[in-house]
Amino acid sequence: MTTYTYARGVAAALALLALTGPARAAEPRAPWVRAWGGNGAGQLGNGSTAHASAPVDVAHLTDVSRIFAAGYHSFAVLDDGELRAWGWNGAGHLGDGSTVSRTTPVPVPGLTDVTALAGGYNHSVAVLADGSVLAWGENSLGQLGDGTTTNSSTPVTALPPGSGATRVAVSTVSRTSYAY
Repeated sequence: MTTYTYARGVAAALALLALTGPARAAEPRAPWVRAWGGNGAGQLGNGSTAHASAPVDVAHLTDVSRIFAAGYHSFAVLDDGELRAWGWNGAGHLGDGSTVSRTTPVPVPGLTDVTALAGGYNHSVAVLADGSVLAWGENSLGQLGDGTTTNSSTPVTALPPGSGATRVAVSTVSRTSYAY
């Protein structure tokens, strides 16, 4: 049976669709990811900032296992565990080492084996297969969890490997992060 996952409640009416499910390797998969809605920051990933009232292809994505949509930025976890990011990046919350917004997906260096991810307004948090929790982006209230209030455009460690965390959540308004 094919299962579709829809990203809901995303600012600017962003919606993403990706084929997922526990038997995904044995089932035929859509060779694309499509998005539609608000796109003022490039969060649709199609190389444009024009809004789309019908689905458009997200560029340069194949072998996608999961999509995570945040306020004005989005992420794709590939089958090999690598992470791609696109959209608004004013605080470095894409994790690519810059604060340049991206209208197409770019690799997030150093992040592999991503099992869960959450994106807030200006920061992002991920769990890796080893149980570590990494965060990046705005850190004005310590939401990255690294003991500082310094922003980081690359992932920093909030919890070490073996922490037991398997999931993360963030507030899109109050600048808080959760791991459980």
